Parts: sequence; structure tokens; C-alpha cells
Amino acid sequence: MAHAAATTEGGMVAVLGGELSAVADLAAQLGLTVANDNAPGQVVLSGRLDAVAVAEEHLREIGARARRLDVGGAFHSPLMEPAIERLAAALAGVDFRAPQTPVYSCGTAAPFVDPRRELAENLLRPVRWRETVLAMRDAGVERFVEIGPGRVLTGTVRRIAPEAAAA
Repeated sequence: MAHAAATTEGGMVAVLGGELSAVADLAAQLGLTVANDNAPGQVVLSGRLDAVAVAEEHLREIGARARRLDVGGAFHSPLMEPAIERLAAALAGVDFRAPQTPVYSCGTAAPFVDPRRELAENLLRPVRWRETVLAMRDAGVERFVEIGPGRVLTGTVRRIAPEAAAA
């Protein structure tokens, strides 16, 4: 991914507020990708750095705020294409076993079927966190527990599925 990021100056901007359709329309006009659909009122755009800068200028016009992310590339966008082959080759040597419980992919918002292929493809796919949480809830998950530093995901789960107990 670092190699792919070095080939094109790319970046990402968090978009807070605004209607998803308006943000997606602006992204499409500028050649950007909606790289993350995190929660209502929180998406991330990814693409060429010059287009990210233009998006930042126009987001206020559609009722949204921009927060540039300190990242080294345009992740979860077509600009990561050069990384797929190398990741697929690395994954070819990994021994995957069937999980005891479903493991959801944020790229498909469904349980993994072919982890090697799907993980490589996820480099280009948007992170569909909102849809993933809803799919898990619809599959019977009643409680979400965040493991790791911070509570960012817990906050998004509360916004996506307030009836689900986030701990």
C-alpha cells in the first residue's frame, strides 16, 4: 500500500454532516471515492490530493465540515490498485481456517467467503461500516464490544444502531 500511495499523491478527508447523497455527488464530480461510510453524518472521501483540496473548499456549501486525515495515501480507492497483486501474493501463503463464528468483511458488509480474495479486493472497496453493523444486527448480534484503544467505533455503533448495547 505504501508503494501504491507513493505513485500518486493521494489523501483522505473526513466529512462530518451533510447529506450522504450530496457528499457522494460532490465526490463523483471531483473523481473522489466515498472510501468510508462510518455512520450517519460521517463519511470519508479518498482520491487525488488536488481533488481532496477542492472537496474541502466545497463541503461547507452542502452543509458539511471537512477534516483532512493525516494519512499517506488514498486508501480504499482505485489509487490502491498497484497494491492488490502484492497483497494477494502475500495472502496466498496464509493458512485460513473456517471461523467458529462469522467474521464480517467491512468491504462487503457480509461474512467472508474467500478471505484471500476479499482482503485483496478490500484495498479498493469502500469501508461499509454502517452497513456492516446493520448486517450483524440483522443477523442477531445484540451487543457490540470495542477492543483496543479509544471508543470511536462504540460511538458509531450507537449512532447506527442505538438499540444495540455498545460496551
